[in-house]
Amino acid sequence: MATPVALASADNGLRRVIVIVLVIGENAIEALPGTTHLIFDKTETLTTGKLSIGTTKLLSDISGQEALSLAASLQMYSNHSIASAFASIIADTVVGSGKYHIGQGVEAVLKGRRYRIGNREFCRILSPDFPPPPDELHYWVALCCDATPLAWVGLKDSVRSESRLVIADALRGGLLVELLTGTTRPSLRRWPASWKLAKKCRVVIRQNIS
Repeated sequence: MATPVALASADNGLRRVIVIVLVIGENAIEALPGTTHLIFDKTETLTTGKLSIGTTKLLSDISGQEALSLAASLQMYSNHSIASAFASIIADTVVGSGKYHIGQGVEAVLKGRRYRIGNREFCRILSPDFPPPPDELHYWVALCCDATPLAWVGLKDSVRSESRLVIADALRGGLLVELLTGTTRPSLRRWPASWKLAKKCRVVIRQNIS
């Protein structure tokens, strides 16, 4: 079979059978032997993306139910996979004028007060005294109202069963493996499933990831 025909056949086969592979042209297949890097997105690629709430650590006189209700209301404005962890919570508190800040979190206004949920750095813009996350191994999401820290919400995620094998095979093959994430390195350390993978990779922080 002539080389162009073989490449076209391989291209069509990948498109039909392995739906998770995006083939951008037959020349991509020719270039594979010269590959030096393997780059993964983290959430929903190496991890399942099926986030759930593990625990809530309150930092003010707000109740746990109120904190989660407020968090769920704020996350309604987010298109990040983190929002899925709050989807089953009834949002009794309704906030308005919500805005999603890519790679940081959500900000909204309720009765003249400004609320934020997201990473600690995002909340510290309003609440400079926001404390560090707890030592428990979760992915921690900060919640604040104006200058008042409200809570830390700890989320759980799990790594896909095949992820470690894929990374191990790539490293044995001499490839440089990179982990592309919008999570800051300190936060990534507190996401145990992802951190176990990240320690084997070069972590590339992209704060503009949606």
